[in-house]
Amino acid sequence: MLLAATDRNGTNAWPPQAPTMASIAFLDICIGDETLYENHTLEYKNTYELLNANYRIYGLPAVPEELSEEQREILVDLNPNVSSWK
Repeated sequence: MLLAATDRNGTNAWPPQAPTMASIAFLDICIGDETLYENHTLEYKNTYELLNANYRIYGLPAVPEELSEEQREILVDLNPNVSSWK
């Protein structure tokens, strides 16, 4: 059995309409130390940018996750103000 759905005005409300922007809510949920997370995120971003600018010149991988300890030291030597992401 199929039921008919109507809105407040009595017009057909099927299929239901997507919610409008006014009815969508977003919620930030933080578990752990938010400041520490932001610091790690900034360190990663800085390492990624330094790596992106120099990886071809020095034969380094393109992403920080693939760096060896020796390669991380090369990045620190390139710019001591940027700590190497770990």
